[in-house]
Amino acid sequence: MNGMWTGSNNYIMETRKTHRRLVLLGFLNSLNVMTSVLTLLGGMMLGYLTYEMVFLTAVITLGLSLIVVRNFRTENGVH
Repeated sequence: MNGMWTGSNNYIMETRKTHRRLVLLGFLNSLNVMTSVLTLLGGMMLGYLTYEMVFLTAVITLGLSLIVVRNFRTENGVH
């Protein structure tokens, strides 16, 4: 996992313009916080729900997020 993050950070540093690097690196690092928080939330849900319910919740959330992202991209003219 660390190798992947190192590789992606180096890729951004090499391929992006100087004024965009900080924004992109900050965005990638902010995703790390969400991953940590959502992992803790999933563990807390297991105290109240079954594994199947937590998995189903994750699948439904992923499906809804994909629908939102798809609609966002088409509304802004990016296909």
